[in-house]
Amino acid sequence: MKHVCMVFFSFIVLGTSLKAQLSLPIYEPFSSTPLGTLAPQNTWTGPTAAGLGAQVVDSALTYPGLFSVPSSYALRVGNQPSGAIQQLIFTGQTSKTYASFLIRIGVYPPAVGNATYYFTFGNVSTASGCMYVIPNADGTTFELGFNGAATVPTPANTTNQRFTLGATIMVVMAYTPGATGAGTVSAWVNPASANLGAAATEPTPTFADIAGGTVANLTNIFVRSGSNTRPMIIDEIRIAKTWGTVTSSVTVLPVSITDLKLSTKENVSTLSWNSASESNFDKYVVLYSTNGADFKEVGSVKGTGSNSNYAFNYTHSGQAYFKLKLVDKDGSFVYSKILQTNGRTLSITVGPNPVADRLLVSGLPDGTNTAILYTLSGVTLQAQTVKGANLTMLLSAYPAGTYLLKISNNGVHVHTATIVK
Repeated sequence: MKHVCMVFFSFIVLGTSLKAQLSLPIYEPFSSTPLGTLAPQNTWTGPTAAGLGAQVVDSALTYPGLFSVPSSYALRVGNQPSGAIQQLIFTGQTSKTYASFLIRIGVYPPAVGNATYYFTFGNVSTASGCMYVIPNADGTTFELGFNGAATVPTPANTTNQRFTLGATIMVVMAYTPGATGAGTVSAWVNPASANLGAAATEPTPTFADIAGGTVANLTNIFVRSGSNTRPMIIDEIRIAKTWGTVTSSVTVLPVSITDLKLSTKENVSTLSWNSASESNFDKYVVLYSTNGADFKEVGSVKGTGSNSNYAFNYTHSGQAYFKLKLVDKDGSFVYSKILQTNGRTLSITVGPNPVADRLLVSGLPDGTNTAILYTLSGVTLQAQTVKGANLTMLLSAYPAGTYLLKISNNGVHVHTATIVK
């Protein structure tokens, strides 16, 4: 792979293992978040109950010349009955800081008012450097407006482009901290593709140095879903200190995959995908979670070349989430989107217990099941492998005592029982 990828991979790509405060640069493509309420995923704050606040949805936005993660999701904000503010918190910034993102408005916006912004920089709950969505009088198109303070933008700081509903718009904002109204915000709307990327020259802003900001120490961005908003899709959020970093135009990835699917039969889930291209690619790491937030590695598949078909089976009980970590030979990686499924809850029974002679194990899942009997010190006494739902172990040759039985399915541990004889 070409090492232009270093531009992209220098970002902190948000994932579930990060702490509550992030360092710049930050990249949030919503590629490692399950569908549903955003908070508290990926360190976002805000309402956590189902259906409240910003929602991760099965959508994705792209913009010519801007790198985006394949098979990722996006965020829907707006149209909530009350405040519903989500914050992404980072280390304090006292100098000019940039944010870029893609938006798509699908519903005609309501009349604009003070503090009815959709996106803003800030410090805790104080907003400075705000973006508004403003309806036009024609009842079908809208404009974007910007202000240093959380007040209605002036006509001079409002676009005159008559954006249509459903259009994807790229926005870049830069806030220069300052107290008591000295903070300023500049904004670029739909910058040309030639002006995107690490080596690109920062173009003239659409709106430059709009005053009114009161935040001298920048600590977070907000997205807002409260009153006087309508649904808006936002995606590909970047926060950094330079124009080039927040407009990265990198398009080379270790691999391009298609047809990522998840199917489940009984307790065995099959994750399948195709590789459209692989260049200096190493492996696919399969990650599994029971709650959509805490993932662990459960296996990996070596890349075999472009236009290859892959599948990975995993046995589990109940609800499960899966995603792929696509790893290049130089160690760089990206994540796929998250897929969710429900398997049959395992009900393995072992008895009688205490046992005198024959120990019956029943309720085993589909696939290859292996039961191993150990002493408490870890010495293996007996192992049996079956492909059915039941097996019987003879224990008459063993002295009275306590033993440990471990059961695996297709090589994955699924059950442990303490046996008394």
